Amino acid sequence: MTSSHPEDSLIMTESTHPYADLITELYQQAIKFQESENFSEAITCYQKLINIEPKLLLGYQRIGSLSLKIQEFEQAITAYQKLIELSPNEFWAYNNLGEALLKLQRWEEAIPIYEKAIQIDPNCFWGYNSLGECLIQTGQLEKAIPIYQKAIELDPNFWGVYQKLAEALTTLEKWEESIPIYRQAIELKPDFFWSYVSLGKALIQLERWQEAIPICQQAISIDPNFFWSYINLADSLFNLERWQEAIEVYTTANQIKSDFFWSYKNLGDALIQLQHWQDAIPVYQQALELNSTEPSCYYNLGLAYLNLQQKPDAISCFKTALKLNPDYSLAQKKLDEIIEIDPTPSPHQLEPIDWLKYYPKSGQSPSYCLPKPTTLGKNPQTGKWQFPVPPEHLRLVFVENEEYYLNSGKTQVQVMLSVLRECGYFLKTGSRILDFGCASGRILRELADLSDICEIWGTDISADCIAWCQQNMSPPFHFFVGTTLPHLPFEDRYFDLIYAGSVFTHIDDLADAWLLELRRILKPGGLAFITIQERYIFDKIKESPEVWLSNNNVWPPEQKPDCIQNYFEYINQDFAMFTLGRDTQSLVFYDVNCFREKWQPFFQVLAVKQEAYYWQTGILLKRL
Repeated sequence: MTSSHPEDSLIMTESTHPYADLITELYQQAIKFQESENFSEAITCYQKLINIEPKLLLGYQRIGSLSLKIQEFEQAITAYQKLIELSPNEFWAYNNLGEALLKLQRWEEAIPIYEKAIQIDPNCFWGYNSLGECLIQTGQLEKAIPIYQKAIELDPNFWGVYQKLAEALTTLEKWEESIPIYRQAIELKPDFFWSYVSLGKALIQLERWQEAIPICQQAISIDPNFFWSYINLADSLFNLERWQEAIEVYTTANQIKSDFFWSYKNLGDALIQLQHWQDAIPVYQQALELNSTEPSCYYNLGLAYLNLQQKPDAISCFKTALKLNPDYSLAQKKLDEIIEIDPTPSPHQLEPIDWLKYYPKSGQSPSYCLPKPTTLGKNPQTGKWQFPVPPEHLRLVFVENEEYYLNSGKTQVQVMLSVLRECGYFLKTGSRILDFGCASGRILRELADLSDICEIWGTDISADCIAWCQQNMSPPFHFFVGTTLPHLPFEDRYFDLIYAGSVFTHIDDLADAWLLELRRILKPGGLAFITIQERYIFDKIKESPEVWLSNNNVWPPEQKPDCIQNYFEYINQDFAMFTLGRDTQSLVFYDVNCFREKWQPFFQVLAVKQEAYYWQTGILLKRL
């Protein structure tokens, strides 16, 4: 938002100036050029004016304003900086300087400029609006929220601020708070498509399926070609067991986008519910062409074959489901029923060892070929590293969309770096960094700018994720596949910083051994930033704990009731740690004070940061 500065505070009125006539002539020429929209010539005239009279405020103001019009943002920045130097309390100079920085995406530099602008004029809506945008762009979502709220207080009729505030709340997963804000944005601008999409997403996250349906339908009426509106609508109908309606919407979604596994899988599940066995088979087959690693897809396809008396095909499906998930009891039961095998083990039969507990997790293929790396390298214009976004099945819980995947990584890296800064630590040239549990490089890609001065490693037990990272992100990073056994192939005291986001939330029996292993490879004084689930999360999920627990892990069906029941028993006990489930299918919770005391002989706890990784608490440890 630009504005001409009040001229009576800017024009030099001293008529005795030795060049008064020339100043007047140049000023009149500049006005004519402005009126004819020849802004470049007008700027030239104003530049001549300030060459004659370097303290002529109007010249700097007009150069800045006209430079913004012709998108010469660096020129505008120089002019407004000089104007502020000469007159440090001019609100519009700060505001327009901020706009030029914002146009160049120099968000960090713009923040203190807008803060000064609203300090001078605390009642100007545009200063708060732009400051909020800069805070959002730098990942400072919590700080942006009160800024946007103040903007709304100053101008309650500008819909765009409601939309931005709601989006910030959504990114922070404050779904309940975002809903009335989205509704207000829609009331002010009822034809803005993304308000409906985002509101529908928030309602679905809260499982308010009935409310989500008309919102998704309105989004579709505005843009009938947006795939995710159909998916959100179909999922809502599915969860309300309105199977036939869900089938119709999933079918339309697949016509728009034919490569999304879950829309085929859910369509097949709806057909199974209506016992449309024959119709379900080609749908599941299409789903499995897109993702051949989902056991439940094979199980339901097996049910369809079984009900059509195609037993050999059913047996093959149930066996594949068990291969992917050896604890899939429903598949084993169906298989036993078909081939008439007594499922009761012999009293002399040894219980098999679950060797996979100690090995990497990988895909179904019995063999594979890893091509030579094909990294995109650095952008020749910006000098920054470029990486593709991994395919959906490697984005794990961040599969929703590419923007969500990328933004979540930016947010969590910003949290970690801010905690380091607050504790007085900064990464230096020659530092060695390890992302322990890097998955497909969601966090590492945000550290690419450090790769020129730091040695950066990533490891994970998902062999498929690491293979993708080696193909697409090496260089600049180094990767290797790890196992669940606590050993890492590095010499003692190797790393300066280790990051472990949402890793110790799934390590149960071997958590102590793994922390000691991380300590072994840290230099004395080195830092480990790990996230855990602790008592803080209980209040966050108290409205729907069973749903949250189910959504954040996939236990074998026979274990799920006990795990959920144990949760309600354990949280009321004076626990140090408890786990729901075991090995890689565990959900682990700690008492944070007990955690600190236990590790005090080995680590100094420098900081405890709640909501460092969604609702997980970050702990910054310094090796003693």
